[in-house]
Amino acid sequence: MTKYKRVYWKDIAELCAANGSAILQHPQSRSMTYVAKSGHSVWLINPETEKVIKKLSELTLSEWKALIDETQLNIEGQINKNL
Repeated sequence: MTKYKRVYWKDIAELCAANGSAILQHPQSRSMTYVAKSGHSVWLINPETEKVIKKLSELTLSEWKALIDETQLNIEGQINKNL
């Protein structure tokens, strides 16, 4: 599927700033990891391909926002479940 808008790291930083999280990319494997404010981290999975995301261009900006929000909620849910 062709994406119509390029996504830049500054766009991702702005999305993550809202909840104090970050997205890191491994320098060799290029796999992306979401790091929550709590310190918990998970790999980011592309919902379409069900594979680990390796490029910003795999998702549109709105898809990135949805993925970041969903991932944060999942992490918070796991933390609350374990309390």
